[in-house]
Amino acid sequence: MAINYWDMDDEDEVTGEYVVESGGDFPVIPHGTRVACFIDEAKTDRKQAWDKGVQNADEEDCIKLRFEITEPDDYARQKLFKTFWTETGGDEKLKRDKKLFMNIDKNAGGHLMKLKRDATDEDLQRHLVGKQMMIIVGLMDNKKDKPVNYIMGVSASGGGVSKQATNTAKAAPKKTGFDDMDDDIPF
Repeated sequence: MAINYWDMDDEDEVTGEYVVESGGDFPVIPHGTRVACFIDEAKTDRKQAWDKGVQNADEEDCIKLRFEITEPDDYARQKLFKTFWTETGGDEKLKRDKKLFMNIDKNAGGHLMKLKRDATDEDLQRHLVGKQMMIIVGLMDNKKDKPVNYIMGVSASGGGVSKQATNTAKAAPKKTGFDDMDDDIPF
């Protein structure tokens, strides 16, 4: 059902100023936590890059991925974002980002590396979106001293999850290799 914005009963509340009191703030994930997730968005972009805290004047190509956490339940449906810059950040940062991206691709089937060319949006969506894997979540303070989560590592989806890296990881459900799909067929 659509909302009719033009037929409002509470026009006296429309003053031109409004602040959302709460909007689904998610809990901060502790540093080193392993979570199960899938990539729900993958695309290329061109935007201004940040290098050593200073915004560069030139625009740069990048790949943007969005991950949605599925386990543990405490963090389910939370989203984490990662931008992979193609040029900015110095050699070490570029090498780290390239290794992280290549391992994400490997966990998703390794199809992008086989292309031997720059991936298009269609390539990214076909080969990354919906793919499950484990990520290791980092925690840092942003410029406003607010804790912010980031993706610090990745592993295959069979590695299990833990609430914190210091906890013992609980095993993910094992696949038996046989899936009796007769019950899943609707006809």
